[in-house]
Amino acid sequence: RARPGAFASTAEEAALRALVEKFFSAYPKKDLDGFMSLWSAKSPDFVPRRRVMQELFTTRDQFRLEKLIIVKMTLGAEKASVRASLVMSAVESKTGKPAHGFGKWTRNLYFVREDGEWKVWREAAAGEDLAAALVTAKTKGERETLLAAEPDSVTAELWEALAREGDRQTLLGNYPEAAARFHLAQEIAERLGDRRGVAAALLGSGIVNRMGGKYEQALEYSRKSLALSEESGNKAGIADALNEIGGVNQAQGNSALALEFHQRSLALREALADEKGIAGSLNNIGISHRRLGNY
Repeated sequence: RARPGAFASTAEEAALRALVEKFFSAYPKKDLDGFMSLWSAKSPDFVPRRRVMQELFTTRDQFRLEKLIIVKMTLGAEKASVRASLVMSAVESKTGKPAHGFGKWTRNLYFVREDGEWKVWREAAAGEDLAAALVTAKTKGERETLLAAEPDSVTAELWEALAREGDRQTLLGNYPEAAARFHLAQEIAERLGDRRGVAAALLGSGIVNRMGGKYEQALEYSRKSLALSEESGNKAGIADALNEIGGVNQAQGNSALALEFHQRSLALREALADEKGIAGSLNNIGISHRRLGNY
């Protein structure tokens, strides 16, 4: 015999599944209005998300939803959440090359009921939610418990989320907090055997130490990051590490040596057609020349 409310729950689950499918199917269609119609206009993320999606649909093409699986669903009277695992690909509109940031995603979608219908309130990478919980955990034991409870979220998205939070704390000048987040990112990347992640976390630690005036420690972290990127053939990582080593030398007053590192970084970034990186390297080269009197 069906339990009381079973048919209603089944209908609600089906409605949420259909909503999740519409949510991610809007990418290949580049249907901005259709995508935003799924959101609650009251959500604090509504306006910024529309802006992000508008830019995404302008700069990316050939979106392809290759897989979509509902991993977990939590259903309440007025709120619900769904965890979805999917594979999404796209290409850069300008170059036709595979777009960065796509691949295997695990997303948490949070819903609210409005006028009898479910609406999206918030979307976050599962890694971001877990990263936030790891940061607030007080002991290593608590962190291990969190990781054991969310094995499907222990992916590259997790260390990337921790590294982004490390970057944010660095910009705010909260260096101890930033260092802790990069250390966590390194631990997760090491657990995954992700050398790119380990190199990125080491580089983040190097930047924190440079910003805090700890130049020898900054060089140590940055050199380790460089060596790891060289071993794995990660040219973008090599360019970033060279740029940071140049920055440390610049901070130490070694402008001639800094210039060499920035020029090496520039050459790699030009080969990668990394416009943002090229701009940064050119700026740093200009600073080195200025300090050397080469006006």
